[in-house]
Amino acid sequence: MRKRKALTLLASLTAVLILVLTGFSGTALATNGTDDAPLDTSVVVDTGSGEVEKVIIDGKPPDVLAEAVEDPVPDIEAGINVIGDVPAYDWSYGCSATSAAMMFGFYDRNGYTNMYTGGTNYGIAPLTNAVWGHTTYPSVTCGECPLSATHQGVDGRAIKGHVDDYWVDYGDPGPDPYIGNWTEHTQGACTGDYMGTNQSDVGNSDGSTTFWYYTNGDPLYDYTGAEPGSRDGCHGMNLFAESRGYTVVTNFNQYILGQGSDPAKGFTFAQYCAEIDAGRPVLIHVTGHTMLGYGYNTTGNVVYLKDTWDYSSHTMTWGSTYSGLQHKGVSVMRLTPLLVTETIAYPGSFDTWSVASNPYWWHAGDSVTGTRTLSLPSVCEVGLYMRLSYNSLNGNGYVHQYLTINGQWIGSWDVYPGQTSVSKTFTTFSNVYGPTYTFAIIETNTVGSGLGSIAIAADKSTLRLLGGVTVTVKEDGGATASDIMVSDPWGYDTVGRWVHFSGGGTWTSAVVKVQTEASQLPQKQVYNTFSIPAGYPGSTALPIAITDWGSVTTYGQVRIIVTTSTGAKGILILPIVPYV
Repeated sequence: MRKRKALTLLASLTAVLILVLTGFSGTALATNGTDDAPLDTSVVVDTGSGEVEKVIIDGKPPDVLAEAVEDPVPDIEAGINVIGDVPAYDWSYGCSATSAAMMFGFYDRNGYTNMYTGGTNYGIAPLTNAVWGHTTYPSVTCGECPLSATHQGVDGRAIKGHVDDYWVDYGDPGPDPYIGNWTEHTQGACTGDYMGTNQSDVGNSDGSTTFWYYTNGDPLYDYTGAEPGSRDGCHGMNLFAESRGYTVVTNFNQYILGQGSDPAKGFTFAQYCAEIDAGRPVLIHVTGHTMLGYGYNTTGNVVYLKDTWDYSSHTMTWGSTYSGLQHKGVSVMRLTPLLVTETIAYPGSFDTWSVASNPYWWHAGDSVTGTRTLSLPSVCEVGLYMRLSYNSLNGNGYVHQYLTINGQWIGSWDVYPGQTSVSKTFTTFSNVYGPTYTFAIIETNTVGSGLGSIAIAADKSTLRLLGGVTVTVKEDGGATASDIMVSDPWGYDTVGRWVHFSGGGTWTSAVVKVQTEASQLPQKQVYNTFSIPAGYPGSTALPIAITDWGSVTTYGQVRIIVTTSTGAKGILILPIVPYV
């Protein structure tokens, strides 16, 4: 059995102690009928933080694949949820880099459009890597996937990449091919580059990636303590996301509950479900192998996953085994959301109050108007909290008010006797564009004589604004292509919907992908991809026919991804309402 030399020795005042643990040891893929994928673990003392353990994931696909399953229909109330639109890539020069590529491929398809910038599928990460083919080596067959491992000649790459510089064949310990022979490529386009996969200078043989854990079961955040001699794969995922222009909120490795030295610590199934409900796939680590979890069923603690061995969906029981491999840990990554929230105080005492009997509202046309410059370039949801300092309404007296932003109707409400505040959330309006916004609350009715009035508490009411941050197409070099704007996006008919694009000049060419999504879950997805011809006027209405609109039964979103011929991409996220 092949063994690797432990990279780190623990020094004490009187002796050097090497602790070899068995938590992840043994044959990585017993179903292969081989023992060519052992795991190397060693413990070091991380000053002031406790013990951390190095785990090398270096399994390869087995001869017998796991049974495939169909994805269930999401029903969170029934304890079932799956994230839609998650790619399934087969083993591409390491299971860990491949699993990360599936994660980032999902994000690329869902708003984080700079994760994959190649020329395949109009620059949108495909759902499988079959389009790039396979390369067979003496010890393993690798699916090509430029998001996992770049390779000269694949996906239009004209220069050496990850595979050319680091790969010989499965299990090869190095030195890597480029060392002493040519200049290493500039790392950048694939997860394997940043995760240290296959790279001998960080202690990884071909097919392997290293992850570090707190031995007691605590989460280990973005670990860099072993560099430069060892790269933590989860830290590498952070570096990849940042290299693509995105901000990572947090990332960590953690043993699951029961696998660390402290039985009270560890990542739980409930925490995994919370990640899925938030729309975030999770790396699942079993003995010697990494997979991508994207769904769950609380009955039986079932995990839905992509295992990197084929293009199918599979399941395992949380904390149990997968193809004979014990579930050990997870790697979690949380990106800054594309839709972000900003809360403002409105109305304020400095705003313009046009109230006939100020501060008492009871006249039709009473209003308060104020302007704010925000960090949000667009707003697609508004949460109103309006506190009342006075309410003398009685009998059948009421005040009807509505909110506008930049003159666009957002939503309305009624105030009745006894109310001390109003709380409303508005989602069924077209995107409003800033970053400067003018807000107005307007009364539409006149309260009958003797039926009272209300007063709004200035500086004590708020608007919570949810906005998108990617409404502009950017060229790879940073130059700005035509802006994508939307006006009057929906005509409520039974045939389809119309989106009006406007921008500077004309399109050279573009592809539009429309995806409907109900309540943040793929209850119904409809894809309609087509080309905008060269010279298409940027200010002309473009019809987008969305079929089966009647099947959309809950509030949700439409995502429009536009890709130009130069590879620039942008996304608009628009609200939808149920078809009636």
